Amino acid sequence: MSMRNRMAMEAVQVDLRLCGTGQIWQKKKREEQQARLLKLFEEDDDLEVELGIRD
Repeated sequence: MSMRNRMAMEAVQVDLRLCGTGQIWQKKKREEQQARLLKLFEEDDDLEVELGIRD
């Protein structure tokens, strides 16, 4: 394999790894945001019960 082909293959491998890492990071962030949103709704429910608005 020529040096030019080898460098091109390594560049493609790096790009693929970065894309995969970015997707994993985005998925993790999305899951964290969903968890925070659910926690907010749970806290609102607790507040309504404490205020006697809901059983």
